[in-house]
This record gives sequence, C-alpha cells and structure tokens, in this order.
Amino acid sequence: MKFFLLFAALLASFAANAESIYRSMTNPWATYVFVSTDVPESTLIALARQAAVVHAVIVLRGFAAGQTDWKQNQKWIGQINDACCASKPPVWQIYPQLFDQYHIKAVPAIAIAKAGGSLPQDYAVVTGDIGFGEALKIFAQRSKYTDIRNRAIALYGMFHGQ
Repeated sequence: MKFFLLFAALLASFAANAESIYRSMTNPWATYVFVSTDVPESTLIALARQAAVVHAVIVLRGFAAGQTDWKQNQKWIGQINDACCASKPPVWQIYPQLFDQYHIKAVPAIAIAKAGGSLPQDYAVVTGDIGFGEALKIFAQRSKYTDIRNRAIALYGMFHGQ
C-alpha cells in the first residue's frame, strides 16, 4: 500500500510539472524569478510561493558553492518547495544564459518577458527583496512599453485573485 501511495504521489508531481512546463512552452510570455543559494531561505520560500501562483520559473545561474551534482541541488530545491507549496511547487531551472539575456547582476530579481525576447521592449526586470505584487505594480506603472504594462496588470490580477 505504501508503494502505491508513493507511486501515486510521484505521478501527481510529474503531471503537475508537465503541466507547468507545457504552459511555459506555449505561453507567449514568461515570468522569471532569478535567485541564488545566497538568498535567505525565508525570502526563497516567499518567492517560491508567489512564483507558484503566477506560474513563474525560478532561475539559478548554476550549482551552489561546493555542490557539484544535481542531486544536491534537487534536495535543496525540494526543501524550499516543501516549505512553500508542496502540492503545486514552481518550476526551477539552472539557466546561466538567461541571467545574461536579461542583464541580471543581482538577485533576487523578477522579470516578465515576451517568450524569447531580448530587446528592451520585450522584457522588464526589477531587482531587490520585494514581492511579486510590488514588482508587478512597478512594471505596470513605470514601463514605457504598453505590452509590458498590460502583462503586468494581467499578472497582478492573477496574483491577487489567488
């Protein structure tokens, strides 16, 4: 019986991740949270919880200092996900090129972007220890690009409709 429950839990987790990955591949917009293992755990948990609500991808530049294999990172990510939102965790990626594409120099940072876009009118980034709601307000109020403002407003509605 234990095996069956474990297997069912793994299948549910896989289905949730597959749905998130599919959604990120078919959506013309992407939302990212750039972090590192140096970000305080309480901040990571809060950002992961918020990322799960708006279907944002959490992005790491690479492995943590001293960690050389993916399993160590998976364990760390699993602990953050368990603390924030075990049933519907956000998707995590190690993607150093994305840091370069969106000129991320400090973390945490939140970005909204047209899928694959790297021109200034295709994305907006805010850096600092602020939550999604505040970041989305900044995008909606300060971006000179209509598409960015409209996307921020849509995400803000999703975020506050939780």
